[in-house]
Amino acid sequence: MLCCLAASACVAPPPLAPDTAQIHLRAGLDALGADRPAAALRELHEAWRLVGDRPEIHEALARAYTGRGREALARWHLRAALRADPTRNRTRLELARRERAVGNFHTAAEEARRVSAEADFAEPWQALTELGWALLQAGEDDAARQSFRQATSAPVDHAPAWLGLGLLEELCLRPSAALAAYSRALEAAPRPAEAAEARVRRARVFEQLRLPELAWRDLERAARLAPESDWSEQARQLLTLRGGDPSLRSDTPQSSPAAADPGDRSRG
Repeated sequence: MLCCLAASACVAPPPLAPDTAQIHLRAGLDALGADRPAAALRELHEAWRLVGDRPEIHEALARAYTGRGREALARWHLRAALRADPTRNRTRLELARRERAVGNFHTAAEEARRVSAEADFAEPWQALTELGWALLQAGEDDAARQSFRQATSAPVDHAPAWLGLGLLEELCLRPSAALAAYSRALEAAPRPAEAAEARVRRARVFEQLRLPELAWRDLERAARLAPESDWSEQARQLLTLRGGDPSLRSDTPQSSPAAADPGDRSRG
């Protein structure tokens, strides 16, 4: 009997930390879903303390710190997630987007390039598009054009790739090529905010080509597409600035043979 007691005393209890950490992780994710980043941080830090570096915990912490407006810490946790699991391509692509957003264009390009080189990444056009934007903002126009071209040749018509190519052509003073790219962005059936961006950018090129009626039409539609977006707000501001000029109204007879709207086939 004493031997049995002694043997049982030597057996360590099963570790509870992993299950407990999962509970905290789940609670943290629920708090994120309820837009409660402070509560999420408490739960996620406890999960991190219990089991150490797990990529899913670091990814959730990145989301929580984003909700608190602490972008540097969010990027730190994305990098920590990648140190724990370098194969998480979507996390690497998100890190590239965030690095680009804070002006680290070469770092963003490096991360996006790594994802674009992964043969098993299911959506390479997303990585190529992000690479193109990073290169464009880094001033590497030729490399950016190559990346955007690769992205636009993918089986999926990716509106952000056409938007990037359009902006590049616009900056290179090639308005016809810019118009074609912006129109393709609209044909790609983008999200409303992307459609508003395409129309505002295309309106700018129409104005450069002295086609104010078409510019006005694009701005009118952009203003209604995504009312809460910055691009729709910009369209409304531009309409207000031009409101006193009747030649910019869409009911004015078109003075150009280009009167047909190249984006009419899209949802935008």
